[in-house]
Amino acid sequence: MPTALAVFVATLPLVFLPGNDDPSSLPQAVWLQVGTAFLWLVGLMGSRQFRTSVVSRILAPGTAVLAWLALSMFWATDLYASQRTLLRWGSAFGLTVLISVTVESLSQARGLLLSVFWTSVAVSVLGLLQYFWGFDLVPQSYPPGGTLGNRNVAAEFVVAGAVSGALGLFLPIGTIQLFSLMAGSAVALAFVLHSDCRGAWVALIVQWVGITALLPSGRLVPRWTFVRALAVMFGASIFAALATIETTMARTDRPGAEQLLTGATRPLARLLEVRRLPPMTPLSRPPRSAPSGASPSVSGSGGTRSR
Repeated sequence: MPTALAVFVATLPLVFLPGNDDPSSLPQAVWLQVGTAFLWLVGLMGSRQFRTSVVSRILAPGTAVLAWLALSMFWATDLYASQRTLLRWGSAFGLTVLISVTVESLSQARGLLLSVFWTSVAVSVLGLLQYFWGFDLVPQSYPPGGTLGNRNVAAEFVVAGAVSGALGLFLPIGTIQLFSLMAGSAVALAFVLHSDCRGAWVALIVQWVGITALLPSGRLVPRWTFVRALAVMFGASIFAALATIETTMARTDRPGAEQLLTGATRPLARLLEVRRLPPMTPLSRPPRSAPSGASPSVSGSGGTRSR
């Protein structure tokens, strides 16, 4: 069951349907609802012993959120959108409860986190292909969004999943797995950089503040060795290469936006972007006083006319 959950969670963000009016969000929502119901059915029919004691910690807040969503439908302006939101959030809460009562060991939890991590790396790779070379397999509403169709949604998901790769510095893992985690983290971080989503950067900073806060408590102990230092430098070199590569895709997807800078200074310029005001036009001078004896005149768009 934990393996099936890991595969299901890993495939959720990768489902898309080209040619549909909603090629990403709708297929992923359907897959979430159908897959969650199927996994619950398999778990119940298999007479599996669930860890019901864990449910009490998340049941009350989750039920409160769903109850508020159901209550808000009474004054919603779009009843269909409210029902769709309630169904999606209810399915996500059902999946959360299923994971909580199924995952029993640290190794199972680690496998689930790694599945989310590699899915975020896959979304990042596809997003970078869209950004650098205009890869258009997945229709985009706000590129580059990977398989999620929107750069902000994709960046937020990548930040949530990629933190598992950085935690590899604190776990006793093999050399190959460590180098692969650093490489995947570098790809994910490069995608977040090019996605131009400042909210994702805020979330990333909050994550590392939380990790740093756990260091004095001894819950996270960095295992620094020469091999781990090499792995960090390997990931940093991949990130530097992806951060400075020149794009071949015209960046005109924003309304009224000018084409962004290319080359090594482009990512830094986007992070430190300053909104400049349009150049000011000089004020028009008042009309000169008419000479004595001449009739005064007024200057306007239609020329000069006598009063």
